[in-house]
Amino acid sequence: MSGLAEILVDAGGYMNENLAQSTFLMTRNATPKSERTSGIVIDARSIYHVPAMVPKIFNENDKLVYGPRHYTRSRSVNRGPMGYAHTMDDGNVRRRVGNNPIVVEAVTSDDTVNLTVSNLDAERIRDAEKKFGVLTNCKVLVLLK
Repeated sequence: MSGLAEILVDAGGYMNENLAQSTFLMTRNATPKSERTSGIVIDARSIYHVPAMVPKIFNENDKLVYGPRHYTRSRSVNRGPMGYAHTMDDGNVRRRVGNNPIVVEAVTSDDTVNLTVSNLDAERIRDAEKKFGVLTNCKVLVLLK
């Protein structure tokens, strides 16, 4: 199978009732490019954070918002799960997260490696993932001190 059939029909030949992927495809085409979320920027400049090989982002209830289950191994190897920069003016920022990223503030970094964002920001991130696949494509960047 390929294309739309893979989305609508599972490997056993049954109709897939969970059409989250097709929602992503339809939303992406229905939304003008100027309004599409192109990535996620987490501003961690106000806290101490150390870049990590396998970073995770949690909400205030310790529920995983972004981590290894959100991307494939090949994407992680080719892009890295998360980018890092010191300012929004850095050239890597636009390459990583595009021209219209959601910018959220990191609340804490309890272990200096994993970040915590507010529950409201976590919902914004999840919504952007459902509509535009920003987490699956590793379009995440952290601003460091």
